Amino acid sequence: MPLADRDYMRGEHPPSCTCKDCNDKRLAMLNDGQGNRSHHKTRHTATGSYNPKRYSPGNRWAKRTAMSLLKFLLCLLIIGMIWLVLINVYSLTFDGSFYPMGLVIVLAELGVTIGLILLAKSRRFRWRFPSFKLVLFPLLGIIIILAFIGIVPFEGIKSNIVDEVAPPVQVVTPEVPAVTTITPVTPPLQSVDSYAGIFNQYRQGKGLEPLVFTDDLNRIAVLRLAEIQKDFSHASAGGHNRHLGENIAMSTGYLSNAEALKMWENSPGHNANMLDSDYKYTGYALENGYAVQVFASYPTINGEPQLPDGWYWVD
Repeated sequence: MPLADRDYMRGEHPPSCTCKDCNDKRLAMLNDGQGNRSHHKTRHTATGSYNPKRYSPGNRWAKRTAMSLLKFLLCLLIIGMIWLVLINVYSLTFDGSFYPMGLVIVLAELGVTIGLILLAKSRRFRWRFPSFKLVLFPLLGIIIILAFIGIVPFEGIKSNIVDEVAPPVQVVTPEVPAVTTITPVTPPLQSVDSYAGIFNQYRQGKGLEPLVFTDDLNRIAVLRLAEIQKDFSHASAGGHNRHLGENIAMSTGYLSNAEALKMWENSPGHNANMLDSDYKYTGYALENGYAVQVFASYPTINGEPQLPDGWYWVD
């Protein structure tokens, strides 16, 4: 084998390569008058000495693999940029969200995309594996498969495709004339939260700390509410208010939270309960013109205040 062929076989280009670099090398060897010897010395002078590892098949395989990986990543980047440009163009033209800076962004993305395409078509990457089509079509197939399997990020694609192919059937039901019924108007139940706001505002206006409305005492107030609708008195058949302070109110008509608070405010005994600084917890209920509020100085369990250790009730 001639020396020139051996030199070419050690490099990346085959002896039959007709690219510009190889043609320039051949013309240089013909013009210097020394032929293969000059080219042989020039190439070895640059490296100092010939290194067989540099031109080994393993190194060439590693370089080709790296370049193929770069080509694959470049194709993915081009696909992503094209998708981004299409989304932004759609939002600017059809989505009704056009603004000048958005047009600048689209033009910048389009310039980057064109630059990436030109890089992929350059001599360094043009004939590298894989090709752009070999990346695009399998990627589209994988996305469609994941969409029909039901993977969350791609689920919307399946619904869009199904809606385009077979739009949903609209079921039209005949209108049935509505039957008008007359029902007695009953006042709505007043919420505990609305009463808690005006009650604690009233206490704070008198320079006192707000009370805590607990679920346990609210439940006791509901039980007492059912009892006073049968027997309007502080005597509890179930003993629910045994160790609690209590306010009760009754009205022949509609009773609101504000009206119940005003009734107790105008009654000295009930007002004393509301402004008692010893009480820390309370519960409230209102329905059908009746209202109940209970008070406790300690946290309760089933309406029973939990006294400190060593304390007990003297009934």
